[in-house]
Amino acid sequence: MLSYQHVYHAGNFADAHKHWALSLLLQALCKKSTPWRYLETHAGRGDYDLTSEEAQKTSEWTAGILPLMQAKGPCPPEFDAYLAAVRALNPNTERLTRYPGSPAIAAGFLRETDQLALCELHPGEYAELKRQFGRNRQIHIHQRDGFEGVMAMSPPPEKRGLVMIDPSYELKEDYQRIPAYVNKLTKKWSNAIIAIWYPILAEKRHEKMLELMRQLPLNKTLRSELILTPVARGMYGSGMLVVNSPWRLDEQLQAGWAYLSEALRGDPKASCSADWLIAE
Repeated sequence: MLSYQHVYHAGNFADAHKHWALSLLLQALCKKSTPWRYLETHAGRGDYDLTSEEAQKTSEWTAGILPLMQAKGPCPPEFDAYLAAVRALNPNTERLTRYPGSPAIAAGFLRETDQLALCELHPGEYAELKRQFGRNRQIHIHQRDGFEGVMAMSPPPEKRGLVMIDPSYELKEDYQRIPAYVNKLTKKWSNAIIAIWYPILAEKRHEKMLELMRQLPLNKTLRSELILTPVARGMYGSGMLVVNSPWRLDEQLQAGWAYLSEALRGDPKASCSADWLIAE
């Protein structure tokens, strides 16, 4: 599906949830000196121009990263790395002009021994990704189907690492495809941390995916969800599954939930949660 472009949604509430969790996962990988590799199925363009016509058309970032950056009161340390990635692109923090996608966030954690492998099929997004990161020898960019590409590159030589699965879900089949894909991937690379983002829509298509995931022979799998005001149509929540969840990730998410929900919620019924889809 080559019609989706994330620039229309960059920096929205789902990105804030997803990229905060991603930052915590990358921090966990860096706690050990041994090298790691980050692989992503749908990388997008790297970082996004919030002043562009596309981003301004929806202005979703004004209800996502903007209020989070402007939130009052002490910021929990769990957000330090994520918000630092945003500030690195915005020297004038009073006016946000750019937003880091997951490739840019992951690149910020690279040490000399670590590697990134980014898959992006959309020709325009791939060209921009290549422009931003093509000269970095630690970042490998592939214009290919991300599901196929990541599977072919697994397990990497480092044997440690993180896979980010983040399709647009424009294809309804993705909800059934992802559990089968994760089952096959974990058989090739059993200790991989696998992060799966999913939208929470009025149609509740994600529930079938979660049901299928529960049936897999997986190790501890953490689920975190941010729920905003339920709507009759469209997305009103953001979910993340983490297979082989690092130690204390659940505690870190819980420690930051109040700060995140206070900044982003548009309704008193908004909620955040972190629980075990599959216990250890």
